[in-house]
Amino acid sequence: MRILYIAFIFLFTAAESSSQETLTLSRTEAEGVFLSSNLELLAEKMNVGLQEAEVMQARLWPNPSFTLGEINFWATRRQTGGQEVSPPLWGSRNFGRNQQFAAQLNQLVQTAGKRRKLIALEQTDVSRAEQEFEEVLRDLKFEFRQQLTEMQYLQLRLKSLQQQQEGVDKLARAYQNQFEKGHIAKAEYLRLKALSLSMAKELYETRSALNEASSVLKNLMHIPAAQELQLSQEGYYVKPDQHILSDVKQLLLTAKENRPDIRLAALDINYAEQKIKYEKSMAVPDLEFQMSYDRNGSTMLDFVGFGVNIDLPVFNRNQGNIKKAKLELEQAKIKSGMKAKTAETELYQTIKDLKNAAGFIQSIDADYETSLDELLAAYNKNFSTRTISMLEYLDFLDAYLSNKDFILKANKDLNNNVQKLNYIVGTEVNP
Repeated sequence: MRILYIAFIFLFTAAESSSQETLTLSRTEAEGVFLSSNLELLAEKMNVGLQEAEVMQARLWPNPSFTLGEINFWATRRQTGGQEVSPPLWGSRNFGRNQQFAAQLNQLVQTAGKRRKLIALEQTDVSRAEQEFEEVLRDLKFEFRQQLTEMQYLQLRLKSLQQQQEGVDKLARAYQNQFEKGHIAKAEYLRLKALSLSMAKELYETRSALNEASSVLKNLMHIPAAQELQLSQEGYYVKPDQHILSDVKQLLLTAKENRPDIRLAALDINYAEQKIKYEKSMAVPDLEFQMSYDRNGSTMLDFVGFGVNIDLPVFNRNQGNIKKAKLELEQAKIKSGMKAKTAETELYQTIKDLKNAAGFIQSIDADYETSLDELLAAYNKNFSTRTISMLEYLDFLDAYLSNKDFILKANKDLNNNVQKLNYIVGTEVNP
């Protein structure tokens, strides 16, 4: 219900002031808004309705045609010889007296099951449109989830940098005070000030990257540009299911059953097979039945006749379109095989990457980050009391920041690889 409420607010609030409160969402809530509000998805989904309309159209019979002609609006005395050539159409009035006209009703009847085969073609097109929508959804969800991970990473990095910036600025102010009192050399103060400026630059670059990531997400979720967005850190740290990773054959089978592009390739084969049947039926001529009425146009005053019209398949037997449909079938089979092979290759590569990323995370001690933070606090204290040198402090701080960042990046890579596995398999095998 919360997701629906958020989506409702986004859709019906065109713009908000820049001073509005920050909107904080979890990954699940953000994805719910994305699925309900993304304009590209909404537009792609309409293609299914368009194809269903084509099925409706294919079910309709051809309309009959009616022709009225050979009408003479008057007859001169010279033409009739002063006699009544034909009586009035009805009654004693002169309506239709000495007049000629003809009427004809035609109805086309399709042969060889053309209508039925066209309906089958269009129904397959509906299924293709559904799989095309699922493929667009799969691609966009993968892009969206990677963007969520990127924004979570940047938020965590910004928080870490801000904490260290505060500590360094505090030390810089203390050193400035000591420098002004003449207790330390100017070079030491400037060295620490340079570190503060360097960290400020990193903060600036991280904020810029975070703003860009936020803009991409807001665009995907169709959120007003002025709305401040923040993600909770839920779902950033993930753990792959080792049992699932060990059963590669089952994962490959799941991919072949669930990936929209593979199902679409199979539907392309089905469509091509139906297209051959339809094109062959087009080689059989249709019948056009006729019923005509002719008044005063022959030896009979009121002539009623019946007829049939048929094309003679002497030259055009739809040979070109039949050959084209057969080639399209062969092409569809080749592409389907390529899709299956590509899926297999992608799956094995993704599993290797995921195991590699998970192995790296496991190689880091669980309490390593805590130990780093405790050691930094000790270094800050020792440096403030001048127990350690400036060089020792700066070397450790550089190592600390690098280690914190590569741990964050390692978890980002692991998260992205988990999402890539879901993308490659075509379903949530590792939520």
